[in-house]
Amino acid sequence: MSAKRDLLILGGGRFVTAGLGLATVRAVTTYLTPAEYGQFAILVVIQSFCGLFLINPLGMYLNRHTHEWWDDGTLLSRLKSYKWYIFSVSVIGCAVSIGMSKTNLLPQIIATGITVIVMVNAITWNSTWVPLLNMVGLRSQSVRWALVSSVFVLIFPISICLYLPTGLGWFVGQALGYSLGAYLARRSFLRILSVRSTESKDVDFDWKDVSAYCVPLALGTGFMWMQQSGYRLIVEHYWGLSALGYLSVGLMLAGQIWSLVESLAQQFLYPLFYKRIANSDEPLKGEAFSDLLNVLVPIYVILAGAVFLAGPYLLKVLVSSHYAGAGSFFRFGVGIEFCRVVANLLSNAAHVTKRTQTIVLPYAVGAIVSSILLLFTGALQKDIFFAAICLLIAATFVLIVMWVIMSRQIIVHIEQKMWGASFFLTCIFLISAFFLSVPGSWIEVFFVLISIAVISCLALYFFLKANRSLQRLIFIDLKNGVAQE
Repeated sequence: MSAKRDLLILGGGRFVTAGLGLATVRAVTTYLTPAEYGQFAILVVIQSFCGLFLINPLGMYLNRHTHEWWDDGTLLSRLKSYKWYIFSVSVIGCAVSIGMSKTNLLPQIIATGITVIVMVNAITWNSTWVPLLNMVGLRSQSVRWALVSSVFVLIFPISICLYLPTGLGWFVGQALGYSLGAYLARRSFLRILSVRSTESKDVDFDWKDVSAYCVPLALGTGFMWMQQSGYRLIVEHYWGLSALGYLSVGLMLAGQIWSLVESLAQQFLYPLFYKRIANSDEPLKGEAFSDLLNVLVPIYVILAGAVFLAGPYLLKVLVSSHYAGAGSFFRFGVGIEFCRVVANLLSNAAHVTKRTQTIVLPYAVGAIVSSILLLFTGALQKDIFFAAICLLIAATFVLIVMWVIMSRQIIVHIEQKMWGASFFLTCIFLISAFFLSVPGSWIEVFFVLISIAVISCLALYFFLKANRSLQRLIFIDLKNGVAQE
């Protein structure tokens, strides 16, 4: 019952959060022109450089040890050093934004630099406090502040863009929204700590262990950033801000939809997975990793087919009409996102074995392939459509190399019937996509979307109901650290 309740809490929260995220897509494409959205995308490149490359590895280290430090009462004291590290990284982001600025207006340069500092700190702490509540078993509070943050990240940018409809204006609004959400989640977390007598030890990170764990991860996430965000700099150089805006919107919409399932998996299954491997021997860790794959890969495969089929209809609902040109990029985004989330899932093998240096090669291959292909395509002055093809090819390379490397670290036991059935259903979705008519009336649009959603949900229900791996994975009680009866 506890697992079902948690799933309902997280599932309901994620669906509402995803709805707000999709409403944000509609809003940003309504208020910003493609050129202004391209400018916003460049600012996100800087923020993601700080977050993905410089901060994310330490955040993964924090996730890996959260349960240990929560149990021994040292979690809060270890976050003190984390705080100063994040601020230092945000200053680096400020310097990068100033160096990349193409305007001579000093006030705008200063405003951009300050906003980058605020944004890096805000989104990092929002992505720290909210998951921490979930990791220690306080799921309802985690969902609450995730929802509140999503509301703020929608309302604040809209309010600013009513008067200043620019990429910087939207970026400022998001920074304010994430800041307030992070503050409220932090206050809730500290309130819980105040009643725990165990949280009294003053302990810093073991920086030697941090370096051994995080430096290889930073190399991997740095290459990941080059492939998943840094490409925008090449696109902007060869194709311009407007083309970047169209491409980014198509890929962003696909990313928003994928983030619903990926975030639900991370919030519900990952804490159980990390708890299960925290004090286990190697065979049990391998079993836990296999169970994680056997639950999530079939889900991701079905999602890929369903979203690909629903693509034109989703665009009509979720994107403003003057971004109609983004439709050709959306289905590429589905393939790119599928490769991304499965590669990320496979990379958990490196966290299990603590051989995090092994994730460097897949993302290095992806970054090199995407950069070479984009530079070559741009130099030949090919259509922006070919840039999307380049990104899909690079994402496929990452997935293949990641599978080969991770399967050598942990023996994976695949439930072949479950995987085969999910691929079969997705093939039906993909074939059906070529026979669906062009979206017409709103009644037709909603009928098709509801039909696809119902079929997908029924398939997922029967898949999960019969999934023995899921039953084993949810056997851990996060609060007490013991198996549930």
